[in-house]
Formats: sequence, structure tokens, C-alpha cells
Amino acid sequence: MRLRSRGSVRLADTDPSSAPLIETGFFDEPDDLRDAVEAYRFAESIAHSKAMDPYRGIRSIPGDVSDDDVAAYIRSAAGTFWHQCGTARIGLDENAVVDAELRVRGFENLRVADASVLPRVTSGNMMAPCVVVGYQAAGLIRG
Repeated sequence: MRLRSRGSVRLADTDPSSAPLIETGFFDEPDDLRDAVEAYRFAESIAHSKAMDPYRGIRSIPGDVSDDDVAAYIRSAAGTFWHQCGTARIGLDENAVVDAELRVRGFENLRVADASVLPRVTSGNMMAPCVVVGYQAAGLIRG
């Protein structure tokens, strides 16, 4: 849940109907892939413990495989799931999309109040942080 790799979402051109350019950045940082292989190995150890005998399903990778094989599988199967955030990051630097009051830089009367302002994904469900952002936004708008 604490990935070091970073992707990006950019405008393709000035046409608002053009699809955005999305760079996932999956595993750009080698430690992320190493951590994923370690997590896979840990999950496999649990799945193949005696306590799990009655519940065992089909393995993702059959037989004994090398870490390189596991890494290749993970690269082929990786994708985004649920906790997308950070596409309109809040911050004080010039690369932040919104300022500390959730105002979009370069626009008047426009704020963003959702998971996109969070600079990093949370380790839990996104609902609670989004509620907090919305609550804060309501207070900021009211003054």
C-alpha cells in the first residue's frame, strides 16, 4: 500500500474530448516489484498452510517458481483497483493542482473535494478520508 512508483495523467491536447494520456508508472521503482514478490510469497505460504487445506483454490502460478517468474507474473497481472487518488494533488508547491483551501490553481471559484486531492493512497478504504475532505471543503466554502 505504500508504493514508491508514481504515474501521471496529462492532457493529450487542447481538445476536451480527447482521451487523457495515462502513464501508470507500475514498478518504475524496483523496490515496489521486490515488495510485491515478497507479498506474493507470503500469501502463498498462508494459502499452503495446513490450516487452509479445506479452502485451498487454484494457484496463480503452478509449481515451484523463481522470484523472476513471480515478478513476470505480477507485471503481467498488475492493474489499478479502487483506491485511485492523487490526480489533483493538494500542496504548496507549483506542481500541486489545488492549494490548501482546495482551490484549483489558475481558476476562480473552482474547488476539488474528493480523493484526487490526497497526495498518497491510504491503506484503508477511501470513504473516511473523502468524507473529511468534503467536510473541510464545506467549511472553506462557507467561510
